[in-house]
Amino acid sequence: MSRVLRFAAVALVALLAPGCAAAEPEVGPTEAPLPAGVSVEFMQLRADVAKRVAQVRVVNESDSKMSIARLVLEDDRFDGPAVRDRASEIPVGRTLDLTVQLPPSACEDEPVSTERASRVLIEYSTEDGAFLSTADLPDPLDVIPALHARECLLSDLERSTAIEFTGFEPSEPGQAATLTLTLTPTGGAASEILAIQSTNLLALGEAGASVDRYELDAAVAEGDTEPIVLDLPLVPFRCDPHAVQEDKRGTIFTLDVATGGQAGVVNVAAPEELKGELLAWVARWCGFGS
Repeated sequence: MSRVLRFAAVALVALLAPGCAAAEPEVGPTEAPLPAGVSVEFMQLRADVAKRVAQVRVVNESDSKMSIARLVLEDDRFDGPAVRDRASEIPVGRTLDLTVQLPPSACEDEPVSTERASRVLIEYSTEDGAFLSTADLPDPLDVIPALHARECLLSDLERSTAIEFTGFEPSEPGQAATLTLTLTPTGGAASEILAIQSTNLLALGEAGASVDRYELDAAVAEGDTEPIVLDLPLVPFRCDPHAVQEDKRGTIFTLDVATGGQAGVVNVAAPEELKGELLAWVARWCGFGS
């Protein structure tokens, strides 16, 4: 008897032997709508913007506790799904915000449709069993459209020029310091860097004459490669010590830009080393630092 036939015979005997019944196929969760009383929506806390995380808020006003095993957020404005593989329980009458890490924005080969919507898939169990529900995910504050537009504008801008803070000259109290912003064209596309906005900690302009929006009017033409160096006058916007000690966004500047026929704003953060120099200077300038 050949080796193949001998193996087949042994397998057949094993199947026919008492107590060796074939394994039952696993039964997955039942597909069903979300229970009556359960609602979902998309939200993002201000502190989570820089980290690119957001929350799926689940409100459980049903008559059963929900044990969520898995959650998937889908939206064609992102380059893939946002997946949360962590168990969470939501008692009756409670609301839980489930945090997800957002994928990069999809800025290439975007769908033509303007009717875009988010969906959420939730795998969960209740006292009635295990379920899998897919539901529309409302975005009441229109966070995703704004995020997508901002990140795709930045993506277009990066094809034209790199923008970074490259230097800082501190000043004595009462005088303006100098913050250096460098635009390095890539040669790939044209763009305009129109203005830079003051932050909640740092103001653009001279002492006693700072402005909310400092005009730059720097133009980059397609084919340009020569860096543009801009020296910006800078003074503290405020001098309370806790503003420095608890700073989160004071060294992240908003720039008004235009490229590819689109205009909007992008955020440019000071590098970590430069951020430390800025905060130390504010403390000295304001008289509470060494």
